[in-house]
Amino acid sequence: MGDSEHDKLASEVERACRISDTLYALNPFLTQQNFYSQQLRALALVAALAKQLSPGKRNVCVVGAGIAGRTLAAGFASLGASVRLIEARRTPFERYRNAAHRELHPNIIFWPAQHPTPATALPFLNWAQATADKVVEDLEKEWANGFADKVSLIHDRATAVRHDANGITVELENGEPIEADLAVLATGFKAERSFGTLPSPSYWSPNAVADEGNTILVSGSGDGGLIDVLSPILGTRVTRAAHMLAVALSDSPLKEDVAKVEAERTSRMIAGTRDSEDPCAFYRKVQFAQETEDKLSVLAGSHEHLSSREITLLYQSVSPYSFTAAPINKLLLAYFSNGPRKYVKSVKGELRNGGGQHMMASNDGASEPLDPPCAFDRVIVRHGAEPAAADLLTPAELTSLKEKAVEHSAAADVKDYDQTIFRWTKDGMRKSGVRLEVMRRAIHRQLNHVASAYDLIIKRSIILDECFTNARPIRIELDADDRKKAEQLRLFPLRLGPTTVKVGPVNIHRNRPPDDEA
Repeated sequence: MGDSEHDKLASEVERACRISDTLYALNPFLTQQNFYSQQLRALALVAALAKQLSPGKRNVCVVGAGIAGRTLAAGFASLGASVRLIEARRTPFERYRNAAHRELHPNIIFWPAQHPTPATALPFLNWAQATADKVVEDLEKEWANGFADKVSLIHDRATAVRHDANGITVELENGEPIEADLAVLATGFKAERSFGTLPSPSYWSPNAVADEGNTILVSGSGDGGLIDVLSPILGTRVTRAAHMLAVALSDSPLKEDVAKVEAERTSRMIAGTRDSEDPCAFYRKVQFAQETEDKLSVLAGSHEHLSSREITLLYQSVSPYSFTAAPINKLLLAYFSNGPRKYVKSVKGELRNGGGQHMMASNDGASEPLDPPCAFDRVIVRHGAEPAAADLLTPAELTSLKEKAVEHSAAADVKDYDQTIFRWTKDGMRKSGVRLEVMRRAIHRQLNHVASAYDLIIKRSIILDECFTNARPIRIELDADDRKKAEQLRLFPLRLGPTTVKVGPVNIHRNRPPDDEA
């Protein structure tokens, strides 16, 4: 991304997140929220606010120590700001620590606008495609080695924020106020919406995937709902299937068709909603090449094992192919709803609670009781979550953020970071405390995650300081079969952090980090 383009998008992020001259909130109403998009938007906001960190105005408070909050704190700290990071939870990344059933991918939800890449390209706090528990473990290690002594982490709950032209005061539950020149709320989302007393596991809980039982109901057609419809079929291979499908369609006219369909749906948005009036017949009729269908079939496994399963998707939007869901997930749903393996049935309707009973009420007038025992072995509710910033902002401020998310929708499109502000040298990353040996270890772990995700074995690798400071690529060596597999999946060359990884012969006689630092 050129400097002018980045500056323009950074300005859009600043405007989308601005509440006042001294208070910002990473806007929870921007579309396509995932780990990577939050990190990119966080770094864009830091870059846009860098000019406000003038002498005597360098005290920054970040509320929320999740992925976005830590990226914000790391960014401000690298610019020399004094940063206090407030987090109510005592356990870092508590929500994701046991989520070994959820594999994360940096940008698959942005296809077809972006080519799928299995690793992030950030100046720090990078991660690669892996299960959520491994991702946060890697982030914790880098934080401990690079930022823990540069950022003051305060374990308490923020209860109120007062702001004016002179600065910020964040009230804490313990009664001690935190004063700052600038504050950013990165509080993410509250717990998922439940439905009455209907038992349903949260998205990140270990028992969330319906891998047992033949009859499954999933209510909700956002990405969470679609992934939970696909998980009983693909298991933990949902992410791999999405990546494979996106690559298979890279040179297909179908990729352009999807882009046109989604643009048309955007032009027909229903005012005041996150839905489109377009019923989207496209996904109901989409057809894939036989080779692509064969690959999806292999990932799904034995038809005999799955043929007895009845998976129902309950949706309230205009179409089961919800406007808010990622196109790649809608294509996977289409294949398993309309293709040769019809495992999913979609029902338009809603959940209702009457007379102390939970019901699935379809628009055709039929209803189905949901309280056990019932016709479904598992019922999963994926109705999203409210932004946690609602507890700290006034209704008017929250409404303003919603409006700005629409007015400055380009803020959702940040694809890179400002490599002038966040530039690596032989001394490390500015004032962040992250040194080259920390990056080498982190990149080594992330390469291993990519290899594990796609069943590759890296025979040799060389990661030198020059890979970060002089744009020298990291070299890895694969055997012939793995190299062919990597080429088919278009995994390399891969931007990973501030460097690039290429496949090729590795000269083992050159200096490289000892094994305990690789």
